[in-house]
Amino acid sequence: MNRNKKWYKAWWAMIFWIVLGLLFLPFTIGGVLIYFFTKKITNSKIKITLILIVSFFILLIGGGWLSALFSSSSKIEITNKQQERKAGGKLREYQVVDRKISEQVIGESLDEAFKESLKENPAKNKELVLRVIVPSDINEEDLKFTVNHIISEETWGDKDLDEITVFLFDREEDTNSAYTVARAIWAFEGKLGKVTKEIAKNNDRKDYRITWSIKSRIINQATFSTEEETEIYYRYAEIYGDIIEKEGLDPLPKLGEKDTSTPKKDKAEKITAEEFDISANRLREILDKVSKSKPSEEELRIFRTYDDKLNEAIDKESAGGEKVNEEKIREEVAVSLGISPRKLIDIWIRVFAWQQEE
Repeated sequence: MNRNKKWYKAWWAMIFWIVLGLLFLPFTIGGVLIYFFTKKITNSKIKITLILIVSFFILLIGGGWLSALFSSSSKIEITNKQQERKAGGKLREYQVVDRKISEQVIGESLDEAFKESLKENPAKNKELVLRVIVPSDINEEDLKFTVNHIISEETWGDKDLDEITVFLFDREEDTNSAYTVARAIWAFEGKLGKVTKEIAKNNDRKDYRITWSIKSRIINQATFSTEEETEIYYRYAEIYGDIIEKEGLDPLPKLGEKDTSTPKKDKAEKITAEEFDISANRLREILDKVSKSKPSEEELRIFRTYDDKLNEAIDKESAGGEKVNEEKIREEVAVSLGISPRKLIDIWIRVFAWQQEE
């Protein structure tokens, strides 16, 4: 290698200058123009004036060039990040179980769409459909934050996406049906099928927004109960069940009378409140809160396990098999889950009642 060879004439330096020149193309062209325009001008005042005029237009054009170059690539991400911040909440764990991408030539009529398809680069509406599993205890704020995050990730990875539909579920076995949690549509004006040729070609997302269809149980769900509150709830249910088992049910109220006398419930409440060192009023608040709140993921899992075993036994009986022994099934499931049969049935009743309300 010739040590006297100037570094800026080396092959790697030439490639660097070419790339830099293309990146800042208006400034490169402007520099060349200034050189040739002023090369033969000897009058310094005219030369400086000409340089200033050409430089002004170079800066004007070059500024627009750089703005378009760097802002267009981040426009989608910025828009969606802003939506994330507005949504509040936090990112929850999610799993994309299915994704489908389709492209359709844009045209107001079939004839126009056909003519557009004959072009070398026809304008197409690129749509992505996702099916996503999220935790069953997700609330509205976390749901919106998580979906905004998903859309930001997808649009950052593919700038040509024009529409995204996200179907959300809380169980994998439901993902082939209608959504069980929510549906979110990211599109021009929040509506599918409104993408124009200009929007598709220029990736203009300034009028994009997300429209939501969220199940009422997500919107209206009460504050989740704490582990301690849930423990108190099931302990009360256990104590009340023991009392009923030993003493029988409270007598039904007479016709026309309100059920104001509940001595066995009062007894169970008194024992539970004393055990956890809380007042009777506080206990009633906890029982009311837990009964209205959404069951935890663990409670839902226990419910499904028991419910599936029962349905399996019923199907076998229908097919001519042995008669369903619910008590035996309850004992087996309770042992496998490490809980008492009474707590198993209390959990099943609570989740079933919550599902009926939903």
